[in-house]
Parts: sequence; structure tokens; C-alpha cells
Amino acid sequence: MDGGRFLVACIRVEETSRSLQWLTNDADSRYTAFDPIDLPDNTLRRVFRLYQNTYRDLSAQPLISKDVGLLKYNRWILFCKEHVDPESLPEDSDIVGFALAGVKAPGLKIGLMGHDGSKEGKHGVIRFAIGSFNAKDVFGEVSPPIETIVVQSVPAVEFGDAENVLRQLGKTDVRQTTGNHYTRAIGAIGSVEKLMVGKPRTSLPGKSMPVRRAKRKLARKKK
Repeated sequence: MDGGRFLVACIRVEETSRSLQWLTNDADSRYTAFDPIDLPDNTLRRVFRLYQNTYRDLSAQPLISKDVGLLKYNRWILFCKEHVDPESLPEDSDIVGFALAGVKAPGLKIGLMGHDGSKEGKHGVIRFAIGSFNAKDVFGEVSPPIETIVVQSVPAVEFGDAENVLRQLGKTDVRQTTGNHYTRAIGAIGSVEKLMVGKPRTSLPGKSMPVRRAKRKLARKKK
């Protein structure tokens, strides 16, 4: 993956239930390369609205206050009712959900996900979260309610590996809480509890375990 490239993929929402290993392949035909400043204004505005609405529904404080702040993510995956070419995305095209990610040393880090509030949009985000976090070299940090929804279906990264990944990303204020969970400061929001999931490159073979197993292991230690 080339972190210097800005790629956009528009996929039918049904495709979120298929293998998502293509996410780490810059040459995949689903991707279209852009200069970020050439991203259609209507696309940026609509994704930002979905982002704001999703956080409002979750009663959570948004991390990004302006639409241009989304451009720090260099991989955009848009979930649409119909397949469309991102270079000519029309105003009336139905984007029902999205995922924004960034290329990092440990792999592709899923940063933001959101939907339009529709049933298909919500289901698309859930299916994408499960599929992407089971793909090699893809990872992210989750907190409720996403964690509670995908907890049984994605691999959790053991805290030691997660701490190492975060250190590579310049995050050093990491404090373990329970099991593989930890807290770290996130912007103006302050300290937030997270769990790293997925398959980052720096996870040692056989070290990641499903959250269910991690909780059982923690319970045994407390006995």
C-alpha cells in the first residue's frame, strides 16, 4: 500500500458482505485515484453529513469539526445503492454508508464509519466492520456500540501487541484497563477506552484471540 496515494472506492452496499481483502490492494479495480483537492465537493459534503449524523445518533462528540478534516484519511470506501464511478458521482446518488481509513506502517487502519440511518446503511457498516477486521493487514480501534455488535466476529489484538502498534503510530499515553482494553487520549475528547481489533502486521502469529476467549482468560486470572 502506498500511503502517498488517495484512493476512493464506490461499492454496492451488498458487497460489504463479501471478502474485503481487496482493501489493501491499491491496484484493485474498485479504487479510483484522486488528488484530495479534486474530490467532488458534493461527495465530501455528503460523507461529512453522514459522519455528523452518525455521531449525533450515538450521542458522541465528533472528532472532526469541518468536512476538509476527513481528507486526512487516504482510503475512502463508499457504500451505494448502485455502483457509481466516484469521478462522476452525481448529486442524487444514494450513499448509504462509508468507511474512511489510513495507510499506516502496521497496515490499513479503519478510522471512521458511518451511515444514513437506513436499515441497509446500518447493516452495511456492520458487515463492513466484520469483513474488514478479518482481512489481513487491516485493523482499527473500537468502542461501544461497535464493539458490542462485532465482538463475537472479529479477532481482538492482545494488549501488548496493540501497545506496540500504537507506539508505532506515535501514541504513547496508553494505559491497560481490563483484558485487552486500554485508554488513551483522543484530541479534545480526552481519555477514551478502546479495544484494538483486526490483523495489524505487528501482531505476532497466534497472539491475537477473539474477544470471547480474551474475556474467559481474564476471568480465569481473577479466580
